[in-house]
Amino acid sequence: MGAQIFSRACILLLISVGAACVHRWVFEPHLEAAPPFAWSAEAYADLEEVKRAFDMSAAVFVDVRPPQSYAHSHIPGALNLPVRDLRTRAEAVLGHLPKDAVIVTYCDGSSCQSSTIAARFLEQEGYVNVRAFYQGWVSWVSAGYPTSAGEKP
Repeated sequence: MGAQIFSRACILLLISVGAACVHRWVFEPHLEAAPPFAWSAEAYADLEEVKRAFDMSAAVFVDVRPPQSYAHSHIPGALNLPVRDLRTRAEAVLGHLPKDAVIVTYCDGSSCQSSTIAARFLEQEGYVNVRAFYQGWVSWVSAGYPTSAGEKP
């Protein structure tokens, strides 16, 4: 009896993982992250550069984490554009910006590729000053920098 339940659980897990992979393969083929060596040094912004841009109000910050994470806490003024919604919501969220606006994308940190995926997507959409904050949210919070909470910037 226990083996049957375990087998069914394994099968359901394989089906759900397989479905997620197929969905990504079909619907998000061009959103794959570029390997880090494929980007020029200018494509990334480090913590110091990001903080300087924040202090000078010199960039638009785009939090590409899920809405729940954004609502819990984000960089003050950041816009929320979850990476999974890039194709469907980018125009609504960023359409008011000129194509030469300085944009900094961020996600949780270096273990997350979403900021890089989003930066690449926005470049493909014609934005020319996009930087991925690869160290991300974790490094921002660890440095003790300001945060905001709520669903709005």
